[in-house]
Amino acid sequence: MTGFSPTHPMIKNCLTGILEEEKGHKLEALAIYMKAYQQAEGDYEKWLTAFFVGRIQPGAEGLYYLEIALQGML
Repeated sequence: MTGFSPTHPMIKNCLTGILEEEKGHKLEALAIYMKAYQQAEGDYEKWLTAFFVGRIQPGAEGLYYLEIALQGML
C-alpha cells in the first residue's frame, strides 16, 4: 500500500473496527481487526493492523500482536 486510502480494504476494516469499538462491540471489532490483519500486505500493513488487534485482544495473544506492532515501529 502506498499512502493512506480510505477505500483500501484493510483500512476500511480498521475504520469499521474503530466504529464497532466506539459502540462497545469489542468482540465484533476484534473479528474485524483480525480480518484486516489477514488482508494486510507487507510489513507496514501488518504492524498497523497488529496494533489494533493487540489493543483489544486480552492476555498473551494481545501482547503477541502488540510486539509485532512494536517491532514494526523500530
